[in-house]
Amino acid sequence: MVEVTESVITSEPPAKLEDMRPWNDSLFDCTKDPKHCVLTGACICASICLEYKRIGEAWYSPICMLDSVTPLTARYRAQHGIEGSMCDDCLMTTFCAFCQVCRIHRDYTAELQDDF
Repeated sequence: MVEVTESVITSEPPAKLEDMRPWNDSLFDCTKDPKHCVLTGACICASICLEYKRIGEAWYSPICMLDSVTPLTARYRAQHGIEGSMCDDCLMTTFCAFCQVCRIHRDYTAELQDDF
């Protein structure tokens, strides 16, 4: 008989510190993109779904989760080599989810502009 074991991932894989970068702006720089700030304020669910789609996840994933911003933030940080920790992600999304969704959008947009 084969024994099956399950492991639970409780931490992020280590990254090289020299490869990490800071966020492009502050958590509270919502005035840099007022249109998206208004959209997020009016319907945060639509904004979260948009950001999930932009990082390559199923856009409908947030509908099934109670806290969908923390995993979005962690995944985005990991994909783009941004400094931070799971604890920071959790705190930011718990106390200011609207600002964090806007920040991810602004950072992604700035990264797109830097590529051109």
